[in-house]
Amino acid sequence: MFFEQALEEIKTNVRVIAYAPTVFMHLRAQDGINDEEMVQSLNPFLNRHQIFKANQGQKHNSGGKSGSFFFFTEDRQYIIKTIKKSELF
Repeated sequence: MFFEQALEEIKTNVRVIAYAPTVFMHLRAQDGINDEEMVQSLNPFLNRHQIFKANQGQKHNSGGKSGSFFFFTEDRQYIIKTIKKSELF
């Protein structure tokens, strides 16, 4: 019951920072990835179940050596992984 309530209460205001947007625009174009479809795949409301169940069933919930949080989008098109600022460059 708590899990279902938590899913309904998830906030969907997110901020996305695009690093090297031109490079990734060209990579997406080469792979035939439509920007609108990608944005839909990344919609937090549609992915709320995936976010909450991320890393469940693992021996540890640390996200590996880096401690990253990651999950597949609901449509299984993308994997989302957090990184620390020190991993960015």
